[in-house]
Amino acid sequence: MTIFASFQITQIILILIIKIFYGIYTLIYKKEKFEIRNSPLNRYASLISQALYCIKVGCATTAAGASFIAGGSAYDSFLEESGRERVFVPFMAKTFNSVFGEGSNPNKQINEFIEKNVPSETVNNQNQESVTEVLKKFHQMSPEYKEEFINEIKKESELAKNKG
Repeated sequence: MTIFASFQITQIILILIIKIFYGIYTLIYKKEKFEIRNSPLNRYASLISQALYCIKVGCATTAAGASFIAGGSAYDSFLEESGRERVFVPFMAKTFNSVFGEGSNPNKQINEFIEKNVPSETVNNQNQESVTEVLKKFHQMSPEYKEEFINEIKKESELAKNKG
């Protein structure tokens, strides 16, 4: 069954790639298909027909791409339920990180800071509640304030290291 699924997914990917390249080829090299003659608005009508064709190709390839991603995610959930390792979503995450770079996780940075700098004997329920409140407020901040907040934490951490 897995072999048939692999063939089907390969077929879908190939058709998707062919549609994308044929759409681009048609827009660039077959402009006469979109020319409208004997019309007072022939230039505008030609541009509109090109835009409509572009939308048609874009919608078809977007739908196929979204179906591919959703199918991969569903396949991963089946793998996970059967006790196997997920394949597709980790691959997509790795590809995303290689293209756009590693994202920074502010929660992870804050938790690491707390683990490194707060002595275990001072951690009690009151401190834990205040950390939870800080995290809630942190999630409500704008990206600029979040970055400023993290920079302030780093400065305080350096000051604490210099004093100690």
